[in-house]
Amino acid sequence: IDEFSPCFNGVKELAFELRQILFGENTNFIDTPRESAVLYDPIITAFLNTIKKINNGIIRNETWTLRA
Repeated sequence: IDEFSPCFNGVKELAFELRQILFGENTNFIDTPRESAVLYDPIITAFLNTIKKINNGIIRNETWTLRA
């Protein structure tokens, strides 16, 4: 996460949350839940919450363009 481009600073919280959802406290990933909703619902919720924060101006919408 320290290697994120500065334009992604606003979504570091999302990255931490996704890591927690995927790996929990144990960084030794062992298995995938039998029911996909157990894994995917929290991931979708994390993304939707981040999008809401961007839309509400809580997280700055950092955009970049390629320079010629």
